[in-house]
Amino acid sequence: MIATKEALIVAKNTAREELKLVKVAAKDEIAVLKDQLAAALKREKALVKISKKKARKMLVAGQRWEKKQLARIKKAAAKVKKR
Repeated sequence: MIATKEALIVAKNTAREELKLVKVAAKDEIAVLKDQLAAALKREKALVKISKKKARKMLVAGQRWEKKQLARIKKAAAKVKKR
């Protein structure tokens, strides 16, 4: 009976120590994951910024093209009116 009680105490202490090690490992893994998340969010923010910049450039180019086309149409219409 005493041997079993001592064995249980030893097992409990061993489990406690193992739990402490697991807790430390989990904290380290959480820290790594937080760093990875921060890096991913930073990359995503940069990509969104690049996408917005490209969209803006495309819009400006589209507006420029539209103005040129409108000018061509007006020029052609003016020639037709002169005849």
